[in-house]
Amino acid sequence: MNCCYNCGKPISKKDGTETREHIPAQNLFAGYSDEFKMNRIVVPACKVCNGGSSTVDEEFRNMIGIISNYGEQQTISANAAKSIITHKKQFYRIRLDSAGSVKSVEFNKKLLLDNHIKVFRGLFYHQYKRPVPSEYKVGASFDPTEFSGSCIRYLEENFKWKYSGHADVFDYILQPFRENLVNPDKNDIVPVEKEPFYFGLLRYNKSHAALVVETTSAHIQ
Repeated sequence: MNCCYNCGKPISKKDGTETREHIPAQNLFAGYSDEFKMNRIVVPACKVCNGGSSTVDEEFRNMIGIISNYGEQQTISANAAKSIITHKKQFYRIRLDSAGSVKSVEFNKKLLLDNHIKVFRGLFYHQYKRPVPSEYKVGASFDPTEFSGSCIRYLEENFKWKYSGHADVFDYILQPFRENLVNPDKNDIVPVEKEPFYFGLLRYNKSHAALVVETTSAHIQ
């Protein structure tokens, strides 16, 4: 019997309680050829956690679609535009200039951060075969700070990038933090019980990146 990557609830294929969650969401691969869709990370999920992420997935897909600069992402961009334009409740997002042209599009920052946390939790389960322990708190940011910069340097200098599906769509680094670590071969390090910190660097479509930090309650200030 497996457990849900997110809530940890026991689930089973036999009784129909187990579903599959793609990490990251499948909608980020729309329009890409089959070679970009191979070897995608999939984790077990309960129906509640899987179904409850649809709003988060769509919000993030729309943001990626709007900021995309690559030809392969034309389908994502078209889907994002359609989602925003065809739903009247989405009109509040659009800011027009004096000539009536679209100047900018706003997005729900909390939903975007929730997407990063969801992806981090999926990667954590995939990498360590267990959900994030309940005593840990997970936070995400895509705003550059001195702290995030030092975390990113730690990860990039000491570890290799991994990917789901294709590195051009999504790649990442997720590792425990070791102070003064020197890791020239860039191999994964084995976690110990109650690691003080895990850092996750998530990069989507070469156009957006986020840092996720997981820490025990004892290290939250």
